[in-house]
Amino acid sequence: MRKQFIIPAMAAGILTMGMVSGASARWNISGVDSGDFVGTYNAIGVDGAGNPHIAYSDNELNLNYARWDGNQWVKEVAAGTLHSGSDISMVLDSDGLPHIAYRGASESPSEISYAHYDGTEWEVDIVDGDHGMDPSIAIDSDGDPGIAYRNEGLKYAHKQGPNGNVPPSQINDRAQISGISLAFDSDDNPHISYYHEESFPDMQLVYAYFDGSEWVETDIDDPADTSFMSSEILIDSSDTPHIVYSRGSSLKYAVLTDGDWEVEEVDNWDQWGSAAMDSNDSIHIAYRARHNQVMSLKYAYGSAGEWETETVESEDTGRMSLALDTAGNPHISYDCADSDELKYASTVPLDEVGDPEEDEVEFEGDLDVLGYT
Repeated sequence: MRKQFIIPAMAAGILTMGMVSGASARWNISGVDSGDFVGTYNAIGVDGAGNPHIAYSDNELNLNYARWDGNQWVKEVAAGTLHSGSDISMVLDSDGLPHIAYRGASESPSEISYAHYDGTEWEVDIVDGDHGMDPSIAIDSDGDPGIAYRNEGLKYAHKQGPNGNVPPSQINDRAQISGISLAFDSDDNPHISYYHEESFPDMQLVYAYFDGSEWVETDIDDPADTSFMSSEILIDSSDTPHIVYSRGSSLKYAVLTDGDWEVEEVDNWDQWGSAAMDSNDSIHIAYRARHNQVMSLKYAYGSAGEWETETVESEDTGRMSLALDTAGNPHISYDCADSDELKYASTVPLDEVGDPEEDEVEFEGDLDVLGYT
């Protein structure tokens, strides 16, 4: 059932922009929004003009949406009634319009919801109203969204066409599933990475894919005590799956080669992570690391056996999300616990991001603007 609601205005604030103490010289860091619990959950996308879009939570359990229009951050409330532990996943389609999956609480204590801006207004659907959580969204070659999530096991829902809702399918009934990530291959077959509890406290990383007729699942790496599960599945130009994931205190990478999973360590890891693949099939990763008891937001890029790592900001960060523009430049949104801010970092200065004269997405309605100094 489609939900309708009034979108309240958001208060305007001040954004600072420029270099931050403890940041690498090539990273440009700015604040997007601030306040207690603002940005605790966040997801970023970059449109065809290079402008970043960020979906995020606030302390009133709203789903907020901020986009850089080439000159300033424009913000609005996309939906209300987030769950207090709401995971947010977002992808932009070829028109630069957002598709967002999140854990809502509008009609039940925990539901999987889907929000989409069609160029004029926000539309919100409940995908599964029965205790869903940990959603991951991707769009197929037709621009239709698929969502993988947890509900008494692993489930998958795929919206085909503007009115073509397909009932969610139950992939398995495994217990304690988390760290779910979804991607499509060139034939629009879904691929999923996730963890399940092998035997407490050990978690097993699993790869699942639909082969056109049934779901096939394979374990990757050995089970390990992993307190904060994070995985990201990426499909390259040859339809080969790659998975970036956490295992204990390590950030790891796996690629399927000649039927076998090749696994290696990328760096030390503490909590959370996000990854993306560029047009050359190189992998980019944002993650929180701990070195000598110092927390930092780090960035790694490369491919099997060849990784470069650097520090983005030496502060205690929470959840983060990474996306690439068409040139392969990284853009990161993240929660900064030290300053109660939702922040944005990129190797491209904000005043050089996007071109408001080209490929700009037209948003209608009353939006508040967050300026900067």
